[in-house]
Amino acid sequence: MANEDRLASRLMLKKFGLLLLLVVAMLLGSGPAAFAVTPVDVVVEDRAGVLDLNTLVPAINSIEFHSPTKLVVYTYNGSMADNLNEEVLRFARTEHPDWISPDEQKWADGLFIFALDPVGRHVGTYMGEDRKVSLEQRDDIQSAAKDLLRDAQWTDGTIAGVRRGAELINQPWYQSAAFVITAWVIGAAAALGAGAWLTVRAVTRAGSRKELERGDRSYASVSMDLDVTELNASTIPESSRYGSSVLEKHRNFRTRYGAATELSNRVHALTPKALARRSSLRLAREYADAAAELDALDDVIADSNALLNRASTWPTAWDRQLAPFRSDLAGNGVEPPS
Repeated sequence: MANEDRLASRLMLKKFGLLLLLVVAMLLGSGPAAFAVTPVDVVVEDRAGVLDLNTLVPAINSIEFHSPTKLVVYTYNGSMADNLNEEVLRFARTEHPDWISPDEQKWADGLFIFALDPVGRHVGTYMGEDRKVSLEQRDDIQSAAKDLLRDAQWTDGTIAGVRRGAELINQPWYQSAAFVITAWVIGAAAALGAGAWLTVRAVTRAGSRKELERGDRSYASVSMDLDVTELNASTIPESSRYGSSVLEKHRNFRTRYGAATELSNRVHALTPKALARRSSLRLAREYADAAAELDALDDVIADSNALLNRASTWPTAWDRQLAPFRSDLAGNGVEPPS
């Protein structure tokens, strides 16, 4: 009897699954065709001088929008007290009046601006009336970039923000989060526990891939600078109390790098099916955290070398090491020291 019940349940789930597929197909069939078009024009005004144009330009030129869009990336060095909105508008009026509508009251149609102030730690997005998104979607675009920008990965952060903007600007209704959520709710109701199980696996797989990508970014950065890190460590004076502390952390750098390499090999050996397991997500997160710690440590070693040996780059190193402290102060409403 138990076997018969299980067989009946499976048949019912299959019927509900087929019904769900039919409903979704009908909904998709009633929607307009989605466009995928790269920017009609790309303008990069890197007045802050923080972007790697050799990486940025090809990347954003290949991003596909739902509608023909002119893409602008603007950076400048301001301050925490600056109003980014006013600065972008001022720059547009003086340098690029074509970014503004003929009545000078709005942004020009077909325009998407991604603006960044790396010094003041401001990021903003601006669109023409025919490219506008909701406030929640605007926050979503900026949030896609903020983690990378917080780590001073200005180029990667800009690419991430532009890519998320392209996904949300003029997004067809059937690609919207609301539609996707509704479809999953229907599926969960139809398939009961099976739908919930599939959802958990999909979310876990996506989380594993996200952690894998995060780990790969940090691991690649560490691997590329490995020889430089060793050279920087070799010139840190052990007589300095701070220097000796940094060198102590460096002594097991190679061991930790080897451990991260082993984790990388294990994660990359996982199949797409295996990535849906929670154990795989934990492994991917362990890899990403290990690589991120190494990436932060090689920055500390490089900055310590510059500071203790009074290299020409020591002011930049000083600012970079103070940046998290200043950010914490600002987040608590405390004016950081100049």
